[in-house]
Amino acid sequence: KRGKRQRTAAASTEEEGRWIDAEDVTGEEKSIPEDVDLVEMETLDDWRDALWGLGGTATMSSVVPQHFDVLVLDLASMTGNDLELKTLSVAQEFMDHHRRIGRYDSETPSFPQRLPHTVIIKSTSITNLSRRLYHAQRVTDGVSTLSPPHKLTRTHFPTIVATVGVDEYRKMIPLTVRPGDEVAEVGCHVGTSTVKLHEAAAADGAEGFCIGFDIGPSIVDIAKRQYPHVPFAVGDAWRTAQLISMKGKIDADYASSDVLGYDVIYVDVGGLSGVNGLIEALALLGALGNACEPRCMVIKSECVKSLAGRLQPFSKIWSTEQELKSISKGEMM
Repeated sequence: KRGKRQRTAAASTEEEGRWIDAEDVTGEEKSIPEDVDLVEMETLDDWRDALWGLGGTATMSSVVPQHFDVLVLDLASMTGNDLELKTLSVAQEFMDHHRRIGRYDSETPSFPQRLPHTVIIKSTSITNLSRRLYHAQRVTDGVSTLSPPHKLTRTHFPTIVATVGVDEYRKMIPLTVRPGDEVAEVGCHVGTSTVKLHEAAAADGAEGFCIGFDIGPSIVDIAKRQYPHVPFAVGDAWRTAQLISMKGKIDADYASSDVLGYDVIYVDVGGLSGVNGLIEALALLGALGNACEPRCMVIKSECVKSLAGRLQPFSKIWSTEQELKSISKGEMM
């Protein structure tokens, strides 16, 4: 937005700003005001050209602004599909662009002031994700309430808790694992966290267990020697069929049921915490969720935790505002 002119093809977001889902926001079709630019694109990949005039097939007639305050993103109406990862990747690239131009904006040297503040996303899949993605610190602080294990059911859309650091990662164990659970830790390394998960699942004499998976055979050998009472196996996080079939190959003492998949999955895979790891991390969580149908997944990833802190369903924002209005009216009366 520059002056009174507005450009529709998008508008933007802030580094730590809110990502608001607006899947259920609708409005009547109206005539286009004179102060609105419409940019025609032949393909979705032309969105960069449409916003910043970088060339390509997008056609435009006015001066192109380099900064936007809000991005409204509705890819489903353009592609015909609700593409969760594509939507998030566009939003992520949009923010990255503003970080880059903010550093070199001579008119406003204060970099944070040039960042957009909000992304509004119209997407059923993003709505679903926003309602089941939890920020671990907010859970431990009591700001967010994580449903207890006995109230959750196994599904391909499980609850996801995003953590950073080994301490926070392990603090989630008593909140997510109950005796009798069949648990998998993907990326177990030498097995220290796997042991704690195994003990929680096997507590009170229950037949639960945790299998630790790691892609490195030498690492798995070390874990087996250190903790012979806990099952470990070589496994690739992306080969979900391998993770499922391995449960049946482990000692029969651990095969407490014939149900495929796992009740809880912990994920500690390298490369999923950096700024460029968000899409890959969500893709892995989606693959594990669809294949194993757990009730809960806990991931150690800085970028996923950052998303959990910013992604908010519109229904939550709306209800909060309505409550504040009610309180305000009550005080006035």
